[in-house]
Amino acid sequence: MFLLGELKKCDLLRPLTDDQFDEMVAVAKRQEIKKTEFIIKEDEDGKEIFVLENGRIEVSYYDEDGTRKKLKEIDAPGADEFSFAFAR
Repeated sequence: MFLLGELKKCDLLRPLTDDQFDEMVAVAKRQEIKKTEFIIKEDEDGKEIFVLENGRIEVSYYDEDGTRKKLKEIDAPGADEFSFAFAR
């Protein structure tokens, strides 16, 4: 299964047991995100984890003067530590 495989590749999740991985997969929901939609916004509490199945996302923030600054682009497939650090 795609999701289980991607989660197990993530060093941050390596300490989890197989049962814990199975629980994560059991509650997972597939979600389609529009090109202009924000997945998370700065200062929001993290309650969800996103695994990118296809496409590309940009991680960026707005500077004090309102300028958007790109930190990273993440290509599918992917569930890396950077993604989890910014999970909503």
